[in-house]
Amino acid sequence: MSLGRMIARIRTEKGLRQADVAETLGVHQSYVARIERDQMRPRSDVLEKLAKVLETPVEELQAADQKLSSRLLEQHDPELVDLFRQAHRLEDQEREALKTFLKSMLMRADLEDALGRALDRTGRTLRPSAAPMPPGKTRGPRAKTAAR
Repeated sequence: MSLGRMIARIRTEKGLRQADVAETLGVHQSYVARIERDQMRPRSDVLEKLAKVLETPVEELQAADQKLSSRLLEQHDPELVDLFRQAHRLEDQEREALKTFLKSMLMRADLEDALGRALDRTGRTLRPSAAPMPPGKTRGPRAKTAAR
């Protein structure tokens, strides 16, 4: 059974509506609906909160989540799956470097997601970033002070 189906089944068995779960989690009802339809994977902190709301061991949900993640990755990027299967051929230090690189990329993605959620709640949008300055050029009074 997929993670989303498991969450939906447990939720309905408990007599909860998606809106009830969403309110408890502090997310929109459509977020819960997308999770239940396996259209998105909940972050680990949301998965832990879901387990508490549903009075289900988080390990049970994590096991279903790992199966879903593996299946989705296999469907969407078989080349990446093949590369990961070959990672055992790398030296220990190379594998550690790969893990560090992936963790940093995922942390950036998590920060972008969190910023997007925060902006959604406030109704604000990101201001387009300024164009990069050419080498040797500076911007603003702090830059002038620093150059002195």
